[in-house]
Amino acid sequence: MKLKKYFLILFSLLYLDLIFILFSHNSFSFNILINILLFDLINSFIISIVTSLFKDKINKIITYIVFVFLGIWYSIYFVFFKVFLTPFSLTLLKQSDQVLKFSKGIYTSIFQNIIIILLLFVPIIILIIFRKKIKFKKLDLKDISIYIVLILLSTSIYMCNILLQGKSTNSPYNLFYETNNISLNIQKLGVMGSTYLDLKRLIFGFNEKIKIQNVDITDLDGDAEKEIEYEYNNLDLTFEGGSGEIESINTFLNNELGTKKNEYTGMFKDKNLIYIVAESFSEIAVSKEYTPTLYKLVHDGFYFENFYTSNNLSTIGGEFQALTGLYADNSILSKWRGGYNYFPYGLATIFKNLNYNTFAYHNNSAYFQDRN
Repeated sequence: MKLKKYFLILFSLLYLDLIFILFSHNSFSFNILINILLFDLINSFIISIVTSLFKDKINKIITYIVFVFLGIWYSIYFVFFKVFLTPFSLTLLKQSDQVLKFSKGIYTSIFQNIIIILLLFVPIIILIIFRKKIKFKKLDLKDISIYIVLILLSTSIYMCNILLQGKSTNSPYNLFYETNNISLNIQKLGVMGSTYLDLKRLIFGFNEKIKIQNVDITDLDGDAEKEIEYEYNNLDLTFEGGSGEIESINTFLNNELGTKKNEYTGMFKDKNLIYIVAESFSEIAVSKEYTPTLYKLVHDGFYFENFYTSNNLSTIGGEFQALTGLYADNSILSKWRGGYNYFPYGLATIFKNLNYNTFAYHNNSAYFQDRN
């Protein structure tokens, strides 16, 4: 009995996506399964053509290369997620030296997840075992034409499926056309779907569609604030010019009232500031008995029991957020690291404008992340 190479390719893609999602996100829905299945259907037709354009021997070699690449590619996504708790993106290749500095952690993660990684190489093992039952013959023009028609048909079905799921925030449609959310791309579209979007946006660029929703904060004022009429925190700035995302942001800012000052405004004026960024800090280190100084630092003064902070882009993302007050994403970190972007509200700039001497220092290697 001969095995159809196409079905082996389709099975392999679907299997790899399911293994990745099950062991990284621990859950998936029926819609996610359909999204992955339909996109893998398209890719299986494309890979079938690519691995059938030449003579049998060459087609066999190309098929082996594709299957090995798929195992490695999914392993990279999986290990990266386990080490950095953030999804892999092609834009992160620009910061490959940072990744290599965490080689010890990467090796440890590979060792700890070796069984899952081996599962990601099951398709190539199946290919090797059943190689004699698989045809690697060259496709004729008629067969290629049929495959192209099937690609167009399956693409149409895939896009109809995307539209049927609606255009709400974080829907597949929203992820395809309006939002760049790599984590949700992988979770809802699979690794192949996410890789496609990542590659497309890296080559052709992508402008997110920003939905403006201004909130009238005067309706949110409490009774205590009504007793004293506080001014708004507004600077004499004009937001104008630009197009696309910039125009949307300008529209949003021009329509914002700003936040109100309150009883704490100016409390620390002319005081010295020590800003501690506790990299990889955990609250289990805070103990009244064993770490009394740390306990005093945490509990004296303002103590926020209910707060939210995003966990993204390893420790460098946290450093970026602490210094600039901005949300760190893959696109902005390389510019920040290059040192040529203007951050008017970054801590160093603010203090420099107040006539402080500002310096930056980091131990270890001067060349890691271009610290020099």
